[in-house]
Amino acid sequence: MRTIDLSGMPVSRALAVLRSRGCSGELGVVTTYRRVVFQLESGVVARIQSDRPADRLGLQMMKAGDIGVIDLHGALVEQHQQRLRAIASDSETSRLGEILVDQNVLDPDELVEALDRYVDTMVAALDKDVVLDIEFLDAGGDPTTDEIYDEYTASAT
Repeated sequence: MRTIDLSGMPVSRALAVLRSRGCSGELGVVTTYRRVVFQLESGVVARIQSDRPADRLGLQMMKAGDIGVIDLHGALVEQHQQRLRAIASDSETSRLGEILVDQNVLDPDELVEALDRYVDTMVAALDKDVVLDIEFLDAGGDPTTDEIYDEYTASAT
């Protein structure tokens, strides 16, 4: 694993380049407001983790009108119960979206649309923030920093 410094590149552009190359790893972004990690698998955002509570998926889905407060509450209670059971049994817990589908709050297609919108919302918010640091922890040894910047520069012209 190696770390590629992408300082100076907008988050949206960094993700587009990593997506086009099918990269796997973690894109870490630090701004004046938040610290966010995008987990990429073959160029696709598989998970987003933010230290800012307002960035949570459930809240964003509620704001977008995808789910109601009662739906979110029920799913979070179920997730918490699963986590408590997992402590004793060392089992996996479901992600929030999976629980919402299992509870028939969303169908799988609605969940995919909501997740795509969530990624877009997070990227747009980060592009508006002052980015202090942006790095890609490469899991596959794919691109070099120069290759990423070359692609970024070529697409910007």
